[in-house]
Amino acid sequence: MVDTTLITANETLSFIASSIESESVETFTFEVIADDGGVTPDPDPTPDPDPTPDPGSWDSSATYLGGEIVTYSNQSWKAQGWVQGGTNPEATYENDKWGVWRPAN
Repeated sequence: MVDTTLITANETLSFIASSIESESVETFTFEVIADDGGVTPDPDPTPDPDPTPDPGSWDSSATYLGGEIVTYSNQSWKAQGWVQGGTNPEATYENDKWGVWRPAN
């Protein structure tokens, strides 16, 4: 048995007989079995996800499209459709639960 703990990829093993007392030529076949010894390589590290951007503060003069999220009174609000200016999202929602602003969280 040959100690192969120091052999890396693309290495060559040579076997040399120290003495031969024969005139005949013999051919030997060797079988090489690779075994990683149960070592599992470390997986590639998973990159940190991009942080979710903080929604901007509601602006009474801005125009918002459906799906946009704003903050007002320490709460996130999601526009349900196109909306421009008007009453703040909290008051709009209190007056009409099916209106253009709904809580986002």
